[in-house]
Amino acid sequence: MHNDNLGEGAMVLSRIFPNSRVREFQRGSAGLYSLFKTIRDLHGAGEIIVPNLCCETVALAALFAGHQVRFADVDEQRFCVTPSSIQNVMGPLTRAVVVAHLFGFTVDARAFAELRTSNPGVIFIEDVAHAAGGRASTGCEVGSGFDHAMFSFSPTKILRGEGGAMLSYRSDEVTTRFHDPRNATVHAQIDPLLALSLRNSVHAVADLHRAGSLGAGADISFAFWERFRPLVASDGPFTIDKQAVTDLKNRFDIQAQRISRAAQYRRAIQHNGFSLAEFSEVETCWRFPILAESPSLRRRATDALRREGLNASNHYFPLNRLFCKDELPASEYIGDRIINLWVDDSVSDMEISKTVKIINSL
Repeated sequence: MHNDNLGEGAMVLSRIFPNSRVREFQRGSAGLYSLFKTIRDLHGAGEIIVPNLCCETVALAALFAGHQVRFADVDEQRFCVTPSSIQNVMGPLTRAVVVAHLFGFTVDARAFAELRTSNPGVIFIEDVAHAAGGRASTGCEVGSGFDHAMFSFSPTKILRGEGGAMLSYRSDEVTTRFHDPRNATVHAQIDPLLALSLRNSVHAVADLHRAGSLGAGADISFAFWERFRPLVASDGPFTIDKQAVTDLKNRFDIQAQRISRAAQYRRAIQHNGFSLAEFSEVETCWRFPILAESPSLRRRATDALRREGLNASNHYFPLNRLFCKDELPASEYIGDRIINLWVDDSVSDMEISKTVKIINSL
């Protein structure tokens, strides 16, 4: 596809995925927003289906582009949407579906073939922010299985650096007219404090919900989320930076290192009150998820790890609790019990051993 005059990062992506058209953005969510806005401009406002366990900026991109969001529940074992969970919320207003490879678990695009064939007007987008460098059982690399793919570069993601990219495979008017930020005349800088404020706001809502001090997501007004529009709907030209380019080129080495650390946790944690994720050797682990048998055990484990200065996150929050009143039991169950353990270069073998010792002592 047409990929002229691209920066080095986008050229690397176009070589990795030769049948794609690559566009660079300031953030991955900005690319989604641009795509959703193009869909609205061409086909009218509708509904975007988003995994209930996903980054909140994916839902905000759809809302800011003028669509409604429908949330799909996830599989309890692999934390990702399935064809049946998507079909359960599809309707005549469905414009697009986002499929996230959450935590690095690879969603097999082949499983969605029948659903896509029966809904040719619906655009399917894969979010590979947690899974870059991973491959499906067929050997196909994530980012190549659906109509579009969103890449995100950040110090906290698998591919470090800054920025985002959208890859397009579908030959239709949406792809043709999909906004290219290189044509923009204004490059609006994003205040880093805005991204931090969004993260802290979501964490605060999660803690209020757990404390029983907040009802369903409808209690949070759209006006509140509008404050973060500049973060998600950012515009302007962008070039993927050198760190992201380096990580793209080394993605398989990064994948192997991360899956090796995940295997260390899996071998050593004794499963007392915890269920452990199981990745294949060709998947990429963003963070290693474990599920406590109860929310109280999750809290005790997280507190014990943090007292020792060890990284642990329990804030992967179901989006229906932020945006709607729908009941989605599998993702809510996971959200109340999940602990994410670090597997990147910031964690040492000694820290992994200390983490395992604390979890096994509970």
